[in-house]
Amino acid sequence: MNVYNRIRTLSLLKTLFINIFSSRYVDVFFNIIMTTLISLHSSNVDFTSKKWVILLVMYIVITFILNFLFILAGHIKQKEETLIEYYNISYDIQSRMNRDTAAQLYRVNKKITQTIRDGKMEKQVINSIADFQTFSFKICNELYNFITSSFNCGECEVTIFQRFMGKDNKDFVKMIAYKNSRNMEAGSYHDTYKLSHQASTKVPVFVKVFNDLNADIKILHNRKAVEAEFKYFDHSMTREKKICQYIGIPIKTNRNRVELLLQIDVSKEKAFGKNYNAIKQLADNIILPFSNMLYCSYERDLIFDKFYDILEENTITKGGE
Repeated sequence: MNVYNRIRTLSLLKTLFINIFSSRYVDVFFNIIMTTLISLHSSNVDFTSKKWVILLVMYIVITFILNFLFILAGHIKQKEETLIEYYNISYDIQSRMNRDTAAQLYRVNKKITQTIRDGKMEKQVINSIADFQTFSFKICNELYNFITSSFNCGECEVTIFQRFMGKDNKDFVKMIAYKNSRNMEAGSYHDTYKLSHQASTKVPVFVKVFNDLNADIKILHNRKAVEAEFKYFDHSMTREKKICQYIGIPIKTNRNRVELLLQIDVSKEKAFGKNYNAIKQLADNIILPFSNMLYCSYERDLIFDKFYDILEENTITKGGE
């Protein structure tokens, strides 16, 4: 409780500081006061007086500090207003996507009702109405459009990877959706990547994220960090070597493993922010809600798929009888 009160107090003090020192009226008022004081003090010049010199220095220092605080408060306010603008844009996107999903589920409901009534199951037709992979492509497209327009970044790629179980009972991951500035298929779209590997082997950064049971968001805030973590692929080396910032948001399910990964990379310096903390704030507050939508769609798709199988089996049995 004490920690909560301390955080709340600091938040209130920060808000008070921004409201006071970002005000143009306060800025003008203090500058007029300090200019007047300095002018009155300078009207009686006496460099031989130590007291006069000290007082003049004090006025100048106070003026400098006040103006610095005005600039700082204005900068913080501008950053917060920009973040609020991102909130509003992402909220509108997610609201629209949720409305579309609701409409699709309504169509699924009608189709299932018709299936039960007619005794004829068309699993692929029903599944195509609210398909997880289709939704994943929508997420990629919406995020890509949001990033390129809001951050003025043309060189961007958004991808989604999913975990699968191989025939040898070993897990592997595969890209299931993408969107990039080249309007062409991502180089790794048809490739699969095993999650098991030797400790000394350098693996793609997304494999590391899938193997991280803590499911921490992966942030590479500059090109140096990207070069240290990335394993470049021959078919996309030219593009990947231009990457300046990377965000990887793992989705850990209740099955206690990372089953999905939402990735974003940009080829523009400081596109998402100047440092790690700025990009982490963006990832936590703006990008993470999109991954939560992806997680919800993923689990819904698993439930629907089982339900369709049961419905198909019962429909066939009923038809056979």
